[in-house]
Amino acid sequence: MRIPAGRDRGFTLVELLMVAALTMVLLFGAIYSASESFAVVSEGDARAHTHVHARRALDRLLKDCRYAAAVDVAGDADTGWTITIDATSSLDPDVLVYTWDPQTAVLRVSDGLLSPDIAVEGLETFDLGREFADHGAGPVIARIKFDWVLLVDAGDESGSTVSGRTLSLSGATWVRVNA
Repeated sequence: MRIPAGRDRGFTLVELLMVAALTMVLLFGAIYSASESFAVVSEGDARAHTHVHARRALDRLLKDCRYAAAVDVAGDADTGWTITIDATSSLDPDVLVYTWDPQTAVLRVSDGLLSPDIAVEGLETFDLGREFADHGAGPVIARIKFDWVLLVDAGDESGSTVSGRTLSLSGATWVRVNA
């Protein structure tokens, strides 16, 4: 059996172009699916970063209120909140002041002496609810509840900026001395 002349030299240019085109289609498909996977991972990192950071700040605020000797709240959701916590004999420092400004969407905490530290940024809404008890000396806050809506922050893990998405958190505690 004899091979015809011209076919014994390898692949034709048309065959090579077809293989190259098929390889490019498969490669672009793989790159596209990988980039979609990275976008999903980035979104997950951003939500996890925001949730962990905000949950820690909310838990700290709830703990400060729970063990306080007294809690005083001034303001509202439209103008901002100031939460003064008298932590005498239960926490150090003796007084903590949490302030939230709706214009900057920042919750700050201070001991009343030093400049305030940022506890949470991107806190778009901050609703606060209270239940009162009267033990003979007038009404005092016996239970406090916080509802937060935060912008999702990309954080350092994801390496991208995320905008327009929010995360809701809530928490409540009894003020033990007044419960």
